[in-house]
Amino acid sequence: MRILLLSSASLLALSIATASATTFTYTGALVDYTAPVAGEYDILSIGGQGGEAASFTSPTGPLGGEGAQVTGQFALTKGEILEIVVGGAGGYGGSSGVPLENGGGGGGGGSFVVAMGNTPLLIAGGGGGAGLDSVDGHGGYSARSTKAGGDGGYGGAGGSNGSGGFAGGTPTGAGGGGGGLLTNGGGGGFDGQGGFGFLFGSAGGTGAGPGSGKGGFGGGGGGGYTEFGGGGGGGGGGYSGGGGGGYITNPNDANGGGGGGGSFNGGANPTFGYAPPGTPGIVTITAPAPEPAGLALFGVGLAGLGFLRRRR
Repeated sequence: MRILLLSSASLLALSIATASATTFTYTGALVDYTAPVAGEYDILSIGGQGGEAASFTSPTGPLGGEGAQVTGQFALTKGEILEIVVGGAGGYGGSSGVPLENGGGGGGGGSFVVAMGNTPLLIAGGGGGAGLDSVDGHGGYSARSTKAGGDGGYGGAGGSNGSGGFAGGTPTGAGGGGGGLLTNGGGGGFDGQGGFGFLFGSAGGTGAGPGSGKGGFGGGGGGGYTEFGGGGGGGGGGYSGGGGGGYITNPNDANGGGGGGGSFNGGANPTFGYAPPGTPGIVTITAPAPEPAGLALFGVGLAGLGFLRRRR
């Protein structure tokens, strides 16, 4: 009987311990999560930070924009499958000591939690990449609390309604737009490549030339490049992508940083904030504890087995 009671206590502890948090970190690939029980789940999502940019006169420069940090509560059924994308940080723009081989930083990728049927539950936008001219740099814009992506500085418009952002508005050297849930960001050529939308694999856009930062996984736009050195920052990925930053030649002109990606929260008790600089993208899903009634029934069953054993 003592052994049985000890075993039942161990099994009860095990059943409680398995109802815990599952954390997904950046891998550069889409992964699945299967809900172990029915109930209310707490989900945290943090988008990737935009890439830094630096001129050839300095190894450091303005930072990319911060990724969003969002939380919500969601009712899931047992066995329900969620698709997870953890946003990567935008690539570094600039090559210190190599004149004319520097460009804008890549946009940070958004972090997505999406149910079957491409139904978004929680999306944290990525930060825009920093812009760079031949002398000076300009910081990227942080992710947005709204579903719409932010505009790039001196550049392209942010996306809306799940679409990707536009490339920066200058003829050459602009950053690519961030990818959204439904479509890719704009860009290409001397502009950074647009980030890919969630439905198209979520890859980050390629930088336009030497020293241009690649967009982070999760739809970050690639940094721009010109033969004179410098380029606009890539837009952040998100529910709707951020616009790419435009290339500028005057350090006192408008900011050439990429726009931040838009965020989405379909849960109860939603919160929004910004992750501290340098924080990597992440998704954490916390399952509910087992139902008290179920645990009580489990214990009664074990007690009954013990009673039968004692009678024998």
